[in-house]
Amino acid sequence: MVCSKPKTRRFIAASLFLLIAILFSAFEVQAAAAQVPGFTLPAVPGNEVIDIRDFRGKVVLVNFWATWCGPCIQEIPSLNSLQEKFAGQGFSIIGISLDRGGPAIVEKMINRAGIKYPILLGNTKVSKEFGGIFGVPTSFLLDRSGKVLKKYTGYVTHSVFENDIGQIIN
Repeated sequence: MVCSKPKTRRFIAASLFLLIAILFSAFEVQAAAAQVPGFTLPAVPGNEVIDIRDFRGKVVLVNFWATWCGPCIQEIPSLNSLQEKFAGQGFSIIGISLDRGGPAIVEKMINRAGIKYPILLGNTKVSKEFGGIFGVPTSFLLDRSGKVLKKYTGYVTHSVFENDIGQIIN
Protein backbone atom coordinates (compact mmCIF):
# COMPACT_ATOMS: atom_id res chain seq x y z
CA MET A 1 0.00 0.00 0.00
CA VAL A 2 2.75 2.47 0.80
CA CYS A 3 4.11 2.16 -2.78
CA SER A 4 0.76 3.00 -4.31
CA LYS A 5 0.62 6.47 -2.71
CA PRO A 6 3.57 7.88 -4.68
CA LYS A 7 2.16 6.29 -7.83
CA THR A 8 -1.23 7.79 -7.09
CA ARG A 9 0.33 11.20 -6.46
CA ARG A 10 2.28 11.01 -9.71
CA PHE A 11 -0.88 9.97 -11.57
CA ILE A 12 -2.82 12.87 -10.05
CA ALA A 13 -0.01 15.32 -10.80
CA ALA A 14 0.28 14.09 -14.39
CA SER A 15 -3.51 14.29 -14.81
CA LEU A 16 -3.63 17.83 -13.48
CA PHE A 17 -0.74 18.85 -15.75
CA LEU A 18 -2.56 17.37 -18.77
CA LEU A 19 -5.82 19.11 -17.82
CA ILE A 20 -4.05 22.46 -17.39
CA ALA A 21 -2.30 22.00 -20.75
CA ILE A 22 -5.63 21.25 -22.46
CA LEU A 23 -7.33 24.25 -20.86
CA PHE A 24 -4.34 26.47 -21.68
CA SER A 25 -4.47 25.39 -25.33
CA ALA A 26 -8.19 26.10 -25.52
CA PHE A 27 -7.65 29.52 -23.95
CA GLU A 28 -4.83 30.28 -26.39
CA VAL A 29 -7.07 29.65 -29.40
CA GLN A 30 -9.87 31.78 -27.98
CA ALA A 31 -7.47 34.55 -26.95
CA ALA A 32 -6.16 35.17 -30.46
CA ALA A 33 -6.98 38.62 -31.73
CA ALA A 34 -9.98 38.78 -34.10
CA GLN A 35 -8.46 41.73 -35.95
CA VAL A 36 -4.76 42.32 -36.46
CA PRO A 37 -3.57 44.79 -33.84
CA GLY A 38 -2.06 48.00 -35.12
CA PHE A 39 1.71 48.03 -34.72
CA THR A 40 4.91 49.48 -36.05
CA LEU A 41 8.18 47.61 -35.60
CA PRO A 42 11.76 48.08 -36.75
CA ALA A 43 12.85 46.01 -39.74
CA VAL A 44 16.04 43.98 -39.93
CA PRO A 45 18.39 44.85 -41.51
CA GLY A 46 18.38 48.62 -41.20
CA ASN A 47 16.32 50.97 -39.11
CA GLU A 48 13.24 51.23 -41.32
CA VAL A 49 10.00 51.10 -39.33
CA ILE A 50 7.24 48.96 -40.83
CA ASP A 51 3.58 49.69 -40.13
CA ILE A 52 1.15 46.79 -40.45
CA ARG A 53 -1.38 49.20 -41.97
CA ASP A 54 0.85 49.36 -45.06
CA PHE A 55 -0.23 45.77 -45.78
CA ARG A 56 -4.00 46.51 -45.90
CA GLY A 57 -5.50 45.10 -49.06
CA LYS A 58 -3.15 42.09 -48.97
CA VAL A 59 -3.52 38.60 -47.58
CA VAL A 60 -0.80 38.41 -44.93
CA LEU A 61 0.84 35.60 -43.00
CA VAL A 62 2.36 36.97 -39.79
CA ASN A 63 4.98 34.50 -38.55
CA PHE A 64 6.38 34.82 -35.01
CA TRP A 65 9.71 33.02 -34.85
CA ALA A 66 13.20 33.01 -33.29
CA THR A 67 16.69 32.23 -34.53
CA TRP A 68 17.17 29.54 -31.86
CA CYS A 69 13.96 27.69 -32.80
CA GLY A 70 14.57 24.59 -34.96
CA PRO A 71 11.00 24.30 -36.32
CA CYS A 72 11.05 28.03 -37.14
CA ILE A 73 14.19 27.57 -39.23
CA GLN A 74 12.65 24.52 -40.92
CA GLU A 75 9.67 26.65 -42.03
CA ILE A 76 11.81 29.30 -43.77
CA PRO A 77 12.23 27.52 -47.15
CA SER A 78 8.47 26.94 -47.30
CA LEU A 79 7.74 30.57 -46.36
CA ASN A 80 10.18 31.79 -49.03
CA SER A 81 8.44 29.61 -51.60
CA LEU A 82 4.99 30.87 -50.58
CA GLN A 83 6.18 34.49 -50.75
CA GLU A 84 7.46 33.95 -54.29
CA LYS A 85 4.39 32.00 -55.45
CA PHE A 86 1.67 34.33 -54.14
CA ALA A 87 3.33 37.79 -54.03
CA GLY A 88 1.90 38.74 -57.43
CA GLN A 89 -1.59 37.95 -56.15
CA GLY A 90 -1.58 40.37 -53.23
CA PHE A 91 0.10 38.21 -50.59
CA SER A 92 2.93 38.92 -48.18
CA ILE A 93 4.64 37.27 -45.25
CA ILE A 94 5.84 39.30 -42.29
CA GLY A 95 8.28 37.56 -39.97
CA ILE A 96 8.41 38.87 -36.41
CA SER A 97 11.53 37.79 -34.54
CA LEU A 98 11.14 37.33 -30.80
CA ASP A 99 14.90 37.09 -30.26
CA ARG A 100 16.29 39.10 -27.36
CA GLY A 101 19.85 39.26 -28.76
CA GLY A 102 19.23 42.31 -30.91
CA PRO A 103 19.20 42.87 -34.65
CA ALA A 104 22.70 41.50 -35.38
CA ILE A 105 21.78 37.91 -34.54
CA VAL A 106 18.57 38.18 -36.57
CA GLU A 107 20.36 39.69 -39.55
CA LYS A 108 22.90 36.87 -39.47
CA MET A 109 20.05 34.31 -39.72
CA ILE A 110 18.32 36.29 -42.49
CA ASN A 111 21.51 36.08 -44.54
CA ARG A 112 22.27 32.45 -43.67
CA ALA A 113 18.73 31.20 -44.39
CA GLY A 114 18.13 33.51 -47.38
CA ILE A 115 14.88 34.93 -46.01
CA LYS A 116 13.00 36.77 -48.78
CA TYR A 117 10.24 38.48 -46.82
CA PRO A 118 10.32 41.37 -44.32
CA ILE A 119 11.61 40.55 -40.84
CA LEU A 120 10.70 42.79 -37.92
CA LEU A 121 11.96 42.85 -34.34
CA GLY A 122 9.05 41.94 -32.10
CA ASN A 123 8.39 42.88 -28.51
CA THR A 124 6.20 41.82 -25.61
CA LYS A 125 3.55 44.41 -26.44
CA VAL A 126 2.95 43.06 -29.95
CA SER A 127 2.88 39.43 -28.86
CA LYS A 128 0.33 40.31 -26.14
CA GLU A 129 -1.81 42.24 -28.63
CA PHE A 130 -1.98 39.12 -30.82
CA GLY A 131 -3.54 37.30 -27.87
CA GLY A 132 -0.26 36.05 -26.45
CA ILE A 133 2.48 34.09 -28.14
CA PHE A 134 3.23 31.08 -25.94
CA GLY A 135 5.62 29.30 -28.29
CA VAL A 136 7.28 29.69 -31.64
CA PRO A 137 6.65 29.31 -34.44
CA THR A 138 3.18 30.82 -34.22
CA SER A 139 1.56 32.25 -37.34
CA PHE A 140 -1.59 34.21 -38.12
CA LEU A 141 -3.28 34.30 -41.52
CA LEU A 142 -4.98 37.62 -42.22
CA ASP A 143 -7.48 38.48 -44.91
CA ARG A 144 -7.26 41.66 -46.97
CA SER A 145 -9.07 43.70 -44.30
CA GLY A 146 -6.73 42.58 -41.51
CA LYS A 147 -9.11 40.06 -39.97
CA VAL A 148 -7.36 37.07 -38.37
CA LEU A 149 -8.72 34.01 -40.14
CA LYS A 150 -6.42 31.33 -38.73
CA LYS A 151 -3.88 30.85 -35.99
CA TYR A 152 -1.22 28.18 -36.37
CA THR A 153 0.73 27.05 -33.31
CA GLY A 154 3.91 25.12 -34.03
CA TYR A 155 5.48 23.93 -37.26
CA VAL A 156 3.10 23.97 -40.24
CA THR A 157 3.65 22.00 -43.43
CA HIS A 158 3.99 23.76 -46.75
CA SER A 159 0.84 22.14 -48.13
CA VAL A 160 -1.31 23.41 -45.24
CA PHE A 161 -0.11 27.00 -45.66
CA GLU A 162 -0.36 26.80 -49.46
CA ASN A 163 -3.92 25.43 -49.35
CA ASP A 164 -5.15 27.99 -46.81
CA ILE A 165 -3.50 30.94 -48.58
CA GLY A 166 -4.78 29.74 -51.96
CA GLN A 167 -8.37 29.55 -50.66
CA ILE A 168 -8.25 33.11 -49.36
CA ILE A 169 -6.60 34.60 -52.43
CA ASN A 170 -9.03 32.89 -54.78
